[in-house]
Amino acid sequence: MNVTERVSLAPREGARQPGWRLPIAAYLAAGFGGLIALAVGTVLWLSLGTARQNTIDLMRVTAQFATGALERGIAAHLQPTRHGVEYVAMLLSDGSVPLDDDEALRRLLLGSLAGLPQVTTIAFVRDDLHVVRAGSGTDRIDGGPDTSSANLADRPRLQQLLRKAESEDGFQWGDVVYFRALGRPELMLRMAVRKDGAFRGVVTAAVSLGELSGKLLDSMVQSAGRPFILRGKDRVLAYPGMLDKHPSLSSENPLPTLGEVGDPVLAGIWSPSAGDGRMIPKANGLTARAVGVGGARYVFLYREIADYGQPWIVGYYVAAADVNEPFRRLRTAAYAGGGILLLSILLALFIGRALGRSIRQLSGAAEAIGRLEIDDAKPLRGSRFREVDIVVRGYNAMLSGLRWFQTYVPKSLVLLLIGRGEEKALASEHRDITVLFTDIVGFTAMGAQLPAPLLADFLNRHFTMLGECIAAEGGTIDKYIGDSVMAFWGAPEDQTDHAARAGRAALAIVAALAADNRRRAAAGEPAVRLRIGIHSGPAIVGNIGAPGRINYTVIGDTVNVAARLEGLCGEHGCEMIISASTWDLAQAAGASLPAAARAAVTARGRGGEVDVYRVA
Repeated sequence: MNVTERVSLAPREGARQPGWRLPIAAYLAAGFGGLIALAVGTVLWLSLGTARQNTIDLMRVTAQFATGALERGIAAHLQPTRHGVEYVAMLLSDGSVPLDDDEALRRLLLGSLAGLPQVTTIAFVRDDLHVVRAGSGTDRIDGGPDTSSANLADRPRLQQLLRKAESEDGFQWGDVVYFRALGRPELMLRMAVRKDGAFRGVVTAAVSLGELSGKLLDSMVQSAGRPFILRGKDRVLAYPGMLDKHPSLSSENPLPTLGEVGDPVLAGIWSPSAGDGRMIPKANGLTARAVGVGGARYVFLYREIADYGQPWIVGYYVAAADVNEPFRRLRTAAYAGGGILLLSILLALFIGRALGRSIRQLSGAAEAIGRLEIDDAKPLRGSRFREVDIVVRGYNAMLSGLRWFQTYVPKSLVLLLIGRGEEKALASEHRDITVLFTDIVGFTAMGAQLPAPLLADFLNRHFTMLGECIAAEGGTIDKYIGDSVMAFWGAPEDQTDHAARAGRAALAIVAALAADNRRRAAAGEPAVRLRIGIHSGPAIVGNIGAPGRINYTVIGDTVNVAARLEGLCGEHGCEMIISASTWDLAQAAGASLPAAARAAVTARGRGGEVDVYRVA
């Protein structure tokens, strides 16, 4: 038996072999495709989630702003009238104007009317039913004001008004009253007049509701929505273009119903809901209600206010298509992102198979070399993959050397050897503080690649971003050390929640960095990663240094530990390490910190271990 027949190239006994093996193409395709799918899918999910929440927040703010503008407009229209009525009642109550002097009363009422253009009539009804009034004269031919005085003891409505006012204390918003002579409804206001504790009459005023529909709501009509004001649920107090003299109005029904203003959408506000309006969550009493009217969907956004007697419903409505347009754009973006994700996976599969073919070719050639089939082995073609091409060129060089080598060493001997194998200007003082250190990962390599001006611009932007987060929580930046930042809380001002502030600042820094990295990614720039270390404890704080070069700074073991914790982030595979002392103080102060793993670490240059929380 010759040597070639006796030697086996099978693995030696005891050598560990996998139970099953897959082609490298499968590993590469699954690895590349899986990682790309995970990365793109995560970014897509986060981006769309953030964009959706931002859209919802914007819509909520817009709805609150629009309804708030309506409320402010109503207040601007009605509150001056209230102040005018209160002022007149005060002058009458304190005796500044005699209650039995009709001429003085007329001058007072005309003067108050001049400053209240929204008031059509203001009057004083004395307890003996003697009335002095002043009107804006809007129905007169000359448009000038008019006044009158008379005893109207035969008017039951005035008698009821006096009885009601006598039992009231202070200003009152009245009912909406339809004036048949004017052919329009007006909102009544009143305030009792008491002199020396005795009831002497009531000041009453009428406010035109037409101006609410005209000047206020008409000016607010936009393509995005149509405002309205309801008194109760079924009466329209104001609506764009609604006329004062509505043909269906009467003393019994001073306001038109929902179906009488000529707007079928507004008339359907209380129709069975076609959706609960979840795209605009309730906030500050704002309610969103989606209804279907005439085959289309509309969203009503309104709030109930009770500042003017009977509750008013103030709001506006928009077409659901306009509300859903941002979400349609988000869905389009989701489809585009899904297409990119699918394309990325297919590209990963293509690259994996191409790389797998090159490696299979190489592995087949290496297997032939393992059997010393050198004569049959052929040089391999180069690969487009640089690393594989380097291996191919090495293989070709090795093949050439082996061909020379086999001239001097018998093949049988080589097989036998293979078969055998082998094995403040402030005084220094002790304070409990919290110190934070940050450091950019891989900054040395980054600095070597960037020109000095670009590197300086990058650092300036980076430090500005971090400085804003630190300043927002009342922190003090001690110094910049290359690409690192050192900041502290608890001095010079007393901050009992210094740990919580530092924790919130760290979370703000992480959020700001994530936003900046999205910007950098869009610009084709690499992401920036930070390491953050935070520790709380006693330290010496104050002015330290030589004359002419003094810094307000902190020194002590607390500073050193914070710096060491930042340096340990890389060893522990996390972006932030917070000492247990900081964590406990922050939690006690109500700070909401992210979930983290507790561990004991050894800080270089410091005896003993430090209990910390590692934040991924």
